[in-house]
Amino acid sequence: MRLGALTLVVFLTACGASAPPPLTIAAAANLETVLPRLAQDFETQSGIATTVSFGATRSLGQQIENGAPFDLFLSADTAEIDRLIEQRRITPTSRKIYARGVLALWSPSGKHASLADLQDAQFIAMAQPDFAPYGQAAKQALQAANLWATIEPKIVYAQNVRMARQFAQSGNADAALIALSLTHNLPGKTTTIPAPTIEQALGVITNAPNQAAAQQFADWLTTPENQTQFQSAGYQ
Repeated sequence: MRLGALTLVVFLTACGASAPPPLTIAAAANLETVLPRLAQDFETQSGIATTVSFGATRSLGQQIENGAPFDLFLSADTAEIDRLIEQRRITPTSRKIYARGVLALWSPSGKHASLADLQDAQFIAMAQPDFAPYGQAAKQALQAANLWATIEPKIVYAQNVRMARQFAQSGNADAALIALSLTHNLPGKTTTIPAPTIEQALGVITNAPNQAAAQQFADWLTTPENQTQFQSAGYQ
């Protein structure tokens, strides 16, 4: 918690008022490089303590479906939000697009600058298509390039895009198909992959412990100032 938020909590306590209840967010793994900073800024401005849990979109959706005590869900696609709306786990009116993601190929050695170059790689990391939208986008891009049959035997699957990046960082894969947002300041070569933009939606959990703060954060996240931060992090 930053000093501003801490001061506010102390002030409220001194006045006999309790601190606002904490906000708990379930977030897709591709947000790892941008969301912690935004959550910290929100804490400072609102005085509301914020906890973020990262994971694969479908896995987080299943947790919410099973009653996990999250207040807000930041998905890596629209499909999972819509599925949870149908399940009455997310408030329909809270649904909104907060970011548009981009698929990228990252090669630590710089030797693999295109999808075609992956034919010479020994192992390629990507997130599980059934659980992560960026994994699904990677599979679709390889299929569109008529490379899936050749490259699929070389793929090392990860639970989410963050773990796919770690596989390449550790040397367990020659390259990784991941979110562009996770490639900043990495050595080697990063190439944007022509693919449909990945629309990422959010939603407030029905009967969440802290619905008001969840909606406040959702509205704050989509302000022009914060959208600029998303753009700087590699989103459209």
